Amino acid sequence: MLSAAAISPERRAGSAADPRAAGAALIVTIAALLLLPADLRLLLVALALAGLALLARQLRRLLRRLRLVLPMIAVFCAFIALRMADGTTLYSFAGLELTRGGLQAATALGARLLLLASASLLFVLSIPLQQLTAALAALRLPARVIAVLWLTERVLVLLGDDLRRSLEALRVRAGTLSRAARMRAAARIGGTFLLRAVARSERLADAMAARGFQGRVPVLRSLRWRSHDTALCAGSILFFTALWMVR
Repeated sequence: MLSAAAISPERRAGSAADPRAAGAALIVTIAALLLLPADLRLLLVALALAGLALLARQLRRLLRRLRLVLPMIAVFCAFIALRMADGTTLYSFAGLELTRGGLQAATALGARLLLLASASLLFVLSIPLQQLTAALAALRLPARVIAVLWLTERVLVLLGDDLRRSLEALRVRAGTLSRAARMRAAARIGGTFLLRAVARSERLADAMAARGFQGRVPVLRSLRWRSHDTALCAGSILFFTALWMVR
């Protein structure tokens, strides 16, 4: 029996979609999310993305990644809701007003941003990094740009592990603290995490320079367009065209 380490990257990535097909589907999805009205059609898009994540066996990983995105989306939407004064005032505090129109606009914007993040993360999770770098190289992107994208993905994995350990340590040690004390501890951990992320990036850069890194990463050039890649592109176009035509 062959071990996982004995299987080549080409064979391990054989069941994944061609990155060119997945990229085309992602572009169609982004365009549709920017153009579709904020109604039940966005819910249908969310269900379609969830179905694709289930088929790709990436739903659990997608939800874990979205937890890192949700706070940023929530803060941005809260800012929009408080800055837009339109319609009936629902809440007022310290000169800030939350209106019905502002809340509706922030909710619609938050739904779009969440779906855009979900589609982008699903693309990253479903496409092996070797195939993604090969597709970027086929598009004649500069080698340094490909290297930056490749290294960013690797660094984010390391930082995600650090963040998970920090949150687990906070949960273990903050069980008897009040809510305000836990929030202060979380804020301190956030600052420490940022400093550790910068320090880790600098250490990685020094280690790679010491090992002779010249700004290029290994590129796997065996890309194959198969029938399910055609089905992915055609299905995404037909799906969003049908959503656009429904009134």
